Amino acid sequence: RAAPRARPLLTEREQEVLGLLATGLNPTEVARHLAITTYTARDHIKAIREKLDRPTAMAAVLEALRRGLVQLDRV
Repeated sequence: RAAPRARPLLTEREQEVLGLLATGLNPTEVARHLAITTYTARDHIKAIREKLDRPTAMAAVLEALRRGLVQLDRV
C-alpha cells in the first residue's frame, strides 16, 4: 500500500510568485508577468508569508531559499 503523498507547503502558483519575488520583481511586476491583478499577487504573497511565518515578502524569499523551496539558479 502506497503512503499518501504529502501536500506541498506552497501551491504551484505561490511557488511561481515566490520565484518572481526572488528575482527582485515587486508585486505589481509579478502581477503583470503572471497576467493577474496586483490584488491577487498580494494575496499570494500574504499566503506565502503566512505559510513561511515571515513578516515581509523579502523575509519569506530568504526563508524559502534557506529551506530549499526556491533556488536562484532556477528563477
